[in-house]
Amino acid sequence: MTPTPDSQIFNLAHKVNMKLLFLALCATLVYCHFTNPLESLRYLEDNEEVFSVVSAASLVASPKELKGATEMVTIQISGVENPTKNDILALYSPANADPKKSSPVKFLSATKFKGDYLNTGKATAQIQVLNMHADVSFILYKNVGQKWPKEEDKMKNLQFVAKSNAVAFKNPRIPNQGHIAFTTVPGEIRVMWATDSKPSSQALYLGTSTGKYPTIIKGNVGGYSSSELCGSPAKDWGWKEPGILYDVVLRNLTMGKKYFYKFGSNETGFSQEAQFRAPSPSPTTKSVNFVCFGDLGKFTPDGTSEHWNAAHDSMLTVQNVLNRANQTDFVLHIGDIAYAVGYSAQWDEFMHQIQSTATRVPWMTLPGNHERDFPNSGSLFDGKDSGGECGVPYERRFIMPAAPKKPWYSFDYGPVHIVGFSTEVDFLNGSEQLKWMAKDLASVNRKKTPWVVVAGHRPMYAVTAAAERLRGSVEPLLEKFNVDVAFWGHVHNYERTCPMAKGKCQNGKTTHVVLGMGGFGINKDLKNKYDYIKQNIGESGYGQIYADQKTFKLQFLNSQDKVRDSFTLTK
Repeated sequence: MTPTPDSQIFNLAHKVNMKLLFLALCATLVYCHFTNPLESLRYLEDNEEVFSVVSAASLVASPKELKGATEMVTIQISGVENPTKNDILALYSPANADPKKSSPVKFLSATKFKGDYLNTGKATAQIQVLNMHADVSFILYKNVGQKWPKEEDKMKNLQFVAKSNAVAFKNPRIPNQGHIAFTTVPGEIRVMWATDSKPSSQALYLGTSTGKYPTIIKGNVGGYSSSELCGSPAKDWGWKEPGILYDVVLRNLTMGKKYFYKFGSNETGFSQEAQFRAPSPSPTTKSVNFVCFGDLGKFTPDGTSEHWNAAHDSMLTVQNVLNRANQTDFVLHIGDIAYAVGYSAQWDEFMHQIQSTATRVPWMTLPGNHERDFPNSGSLFDGKDSGGECGVPYERRFIMPAAPKKPWYSFDYGPVHIVGFSTEVDFLNGSEQLKWMAKDLASVNRKKTPWVVVAGHRPMYAVTAAAERLRGSVEPLLEKFNVDVAFWGHVHNYERTCPMAKGKCQNGKTTHVVLGMGGFGINKDLKNKYDYIKQNIGESGYGQIYADQKTFKLQFLNSQDKVRDSFTLTK
């Protein structure tokens, strides 16, 4: 079959290196990554003379002590000689991070400074700082964003100008990054959170009324080190200590009852109180409401940039889901989670972005190429899409029901059986994962869960490196076990097919839905060239699913929370 233009672009990810991929994407997609100043700063590793320049410039950051989870810091810039529009102000954490060996967390372009910077060398900048369990500082560089015809010109003109004072948090140890998920046991909830790297007696405090916590459960200790990662930038330039990761499993919960909780210790302080409603496993509950999307990313609201451009619509998706939290049983995030791709601090920022929602609603995840793929790491594809993470930060931060051994799992909720699998490790005929999937689907009790959903990151019906393989190995299982719906991500738009098999519409077969429109860039140049594609929309948003014993309904809501498509299946 002739591939659609947007699918061809994504297929390039598996055929060319990242530099060529950027050029290809920039031809059609709205989230081109252009020349990135962070890549220029990597030259500092072997060019210490950049820091030997004597400058009269000054950076003063205030306030010097921060109290909230996030707070805006003002940096007064003065005395800069020959300022340019290609200068940047970079945030480092911790404050004493070696800029020759560490990437900034993010940076602000001189074009966003306040004041007549280009004429006076004086300006004011504001950057939002997140409590990542460490202090921060700021460095001003000159000529970072400019393109030079030769590499030696880049090094000749790149300049370190000045470094600010340190800015610290009043309590850098505060527990944060909370989120919850299901376990392998129906009705249980796992709570996960993070602290700084110093051990403490972390515990979860649980009760059924606000402010009262008669149950106290000691936290299990987890985390990861740079030595466990596969390559650069994850294990060197992009590395930042993730702190200690904790988790607690809550058992013997009363189905449907509201619980209140906090986590922490006397040494570190405590999180804000959160709440959730205990899950009602099948067949106790007769209906389910859940949200599904992929390819979310995160947004930096202060105008700063990172290794890739910020995903503004991701914030809208998270907020829209939060607004529906009281009516949502769980979130299913089908790959490409934070787009950290080797820059560790990005995970901290992503966890903060979803925390308000993910502490209330179980946030179930599957790995995508930007969490898992790296050469010689066991991934099915050899791209460097994870930036050397090879799944480790994702798997330690999001403990799913079969973790840590397997990146696949299934669970029942109400009348729906969810099968989540990894398109990033072997799913081919004879593989352990495919055998597990066949066994799991064969065991489904359709009287208990009449609806069966299979979810993975790379889509089966799009021209990607995985599609043909998925059709050869996974699609026969969809047919054999009468899977109703398949959810996919990876391609950044919404797409719905007819009920189909083997490329043709057939009543009673699987409806495929691409939900890769969570917020990280959107394909807008869409053309339907296949009869089986019934809807194709280039807007960000999420899928809202309702199911009972007789009905399965999906609505695609865009970032303005407006219904843009819907379909209903009945039994």
